[in-house]
Amino acid sequence: MSTRRFGFIALLVVMMMAFANPSFANHITSATGTISCTSYSLTFSYSALSVGTSYTTNYSFTVSSSLDPTVTITGSNVFVASSSTQTVSTGAIALGPLAGNITISAASATLTSSNETVAITFDQTSFTCSTGTGRFTGGGKDIAANGVTITQGLELDCDLNPSNNLEINWAGHHFHMLNFLSAVCFDDPAFHQQPPAAPLNTMIGVGTGRYDGVDGYTVEFTLIDAGEPGTHDKIAILIHKTAAPGTVVLSLPLTTLTGGNLQAHPDQH
Repeated sequence: MSTRRFGFIALLVVMMMAFANPSFANHITSATGTISCTSYSLTFSYSALSVGTSYTTNYSFTVSSSLDPTVTITGSNVFVASSSTQTVSTGAIALGPLAGNITISAASATLTSSNETVAITFDQTSFTCSTGTGRFTGGGKDIAANGVTITQGLELDCDLNPSNNLEINWAGHHFHMLNFLSAVCFDDPAFHQQPPAAPLNTMIGVGTGRYDGVDGYTVEFTLIDAGEPGTHDKIAILIHKTAAPGTVVLSLPLTTLTGGNLQAHPDQH
């Protein structure tokens, strides 16, 4: 047999094997997702699948929060192809609950049999999650480590519904919150809040506003109602430039009030 004829036959065999095994040509054509503060679901579309073959899609995406550490969510979706073109969903998968200002990034899905990767398109990539119920009112006076007196007045609702207000004054400076972005509210067993009865004794929140009349600043705070008459209530405050978090204009670690009262209440909405 001539070398040319042998080469032609070998090429023909390779081509026949390729057509006989379409699993080597399978594709993941798209990936979409829906996500909320408590769950997510993903939908994958495929083509050129081999009917009866089991396929695995690995996926991952990164969840960044203003209140919690950044985490990467990973998972696998396995299915048996019933047709050459197919759409498969993961169904709802529990997540969180998330809290704070949430950003979704680095979302991708890989079909393992072909090592083909596509980006996952979520229905939203930036949203806010609040947890718990109830609200805080009141205010007080605190003494920082450097002896500076800080005073604050507030009315803040865990579900972020208006009206919300936070005013902080210290050493000739003033912060006025304009946007209440996120809140995590819960009942910490380490503190006895009553009276009156309320579903929370602790709020951890984030907002943005004006420092000395200038926009572009973020406030992070913790409020604890440790019961009446308020002598054991606690507060923590951090105010920094939003675009440069290292530029801090006020830092008060968790401190017991020297005057005033922080009062937790049931939700009024």
